[in-house]
Amino acid sequence: MKFLGVDQSLREPGAAIVDERGQILAATHLKIRGEVRGGQRLAEILGFIREVCAPHDIVAAAMEGPSLNSTHREFDLGEVSGLVRAEIYAAHRVEPWVVAPTQLKLFATGRGAADKDEVMNAVNKLWGLDVGNDNVADAIVLSQIARYAYTQARPMTRAQADVIVSLTKPKAVKRRAPRKKVTNI
Repeated sequence: MKFLGVDQSLREPGAAIVDERGQILAATHLKIRGEVRGGQRLAEILGFIREVCAPHDIVAAAMEGPSLNSTHREFDLGEVSGLVRAEIYAAHRVEPWVVAPTQLKLFATGRGAADKDEVMNAVNKLWGLDVGNDNVADAIVLSQIARYAYTQARPMTRAQADVIVSLTKPKAVKRRAPRKKVTNI
């Protein structure tokens, strides 16, 4: 069983794959040249995801969701997210969990407002990998989230457990009381 994590950045998308024990099998990123835009960028990202995933049988995946504070390039980010999601499903028949940036940070550091350096330091500490790229660090965290969510293994911390529960347990939907029928006389 292999678990995929993807941070679908426009300039340096990151991807990581872990096994059922959480051992990191792949952790890499693609640096996209500054002049690459539109369909060419999408084709490069698609090729990158295919190359990373090709040798692995992915059973679960997680990808970073949009930042609610994002003020730039929402359309481009939406295209990349849709492309990545479609490729994961087409190649592996896996619907990825979409993880909010605050949940990713909470899972890694215990703090939803952690910065990129704190997440990289947590990855170094928790999984013993010295990553020098924040998108790779995010992808590693996302792959671990996919692993815990799929296997239902017990997370290491309470914060991690809270993230997994929020992704895997359906939220209770409040239902309105039925309206009383009013009969006009």
